[in-house]
Amino acid sequence: MYHVIETSGLNYRTSGATILQDINLQVPYASIYGFLGPNGAGKTTTIKLLLGLLKKQQGNIRIKNRPFDGNRVALLRGIGALIESPSLYPNLTAREHLQLMRRVYQCPESRIQEVLQLVGLTDAEGKRTGHFSLGMKQRLAIGMTLLHRPSLLILDEPTNGLDPQGIIEMRELLKKLNEERDMTILVSSHMLAEVEKLVTHIGIINKGSMRYQGPLKDLQAGPFERLTEITVNDPVKAAGIAAASGIPVKIGENHILWPAADPDLIAGLNSRLVHAGLEVSQIATRNNDLESVFIDLLNTPHAVH
Repeated sequence: MYHVIETSGLNYRTSGATILQDINLQVPYASIYGFLGPNGAGKTTTIKLLLGLLKKQQGNIRIKNRPFDGNRVALLRGIGALIESPSLYPNLTAREHLQLMRRVYQCPESRIQEVLQLVGLTDAEGKRTGHFSLGMKQRLAIGMTLLHRPSLLILDEPTNGLDPQGIIEMRELLKKLNEERDMTILVSSHMLAEVEKLVTHIGIINKGSMRYQGPLKDLQAGPFERLTEITVNDPVKAAGIAAASGIPVKIGENHILWPAADPDLIAGLNSRLVHAGLEVSQIATRNNDLESVFIDLLNTPHAVH
């Protein structure tokens, strides 16, 4: 598989502290890659290294199968990036902002109208950005990164601070860019529920180390598959009965857990628990959403591949 972004052994230290340790990113072509982690995990530092905004200390970076070292200027011509909040002049209109960037990128004049239509701002092109909503500002900022027709888009927290409607608009825009233009998109975010609706691939980082990387569907079907949860008045005794039946379970505060099984196996265990005098109040399948997987991963001693 062709990787648009590929790093190996990427490390970064500052003030005696290790910020990144052995980061090996692999962002497939035409994917939407969610780069996830808690605040301070190292997401923004990694992105700044990918764009040359921080000086690389150790490791290798390849963009579009070319080493970043020695090719930075040429590679950046094919990248659109938005790091943190958009920087806009409140007294300039949307069109005037795009006109400024058009001169920087040396794009044709016709590209401005194309971008305004793409990001849904044709009706607001003459409006000063000081009167824009945050969602409109984010869409304009992304439009400014799209003027030169990049094939790779790197966004750091693009939905941060947006209201629900703004988040939906941003999601639909990114999906459109990916599906209609085969654009590879790397999105850094901590909004897990939203990311789950958008991305095809996931990279999870915590305390400067990668915890998981791969397709989202593989993560949800792999070591963090759906779980059966039985709520019972004596989880320890219930676990012993399950173990005697060859069913390894985890013990919770008021329940036992094990990978989702067929209905007959669940019914059989329930019957044995009740026969042993235990009170079973609920049997349910725990949804394996990204938030649950994310929390489990952060509490897992070793990275999962």
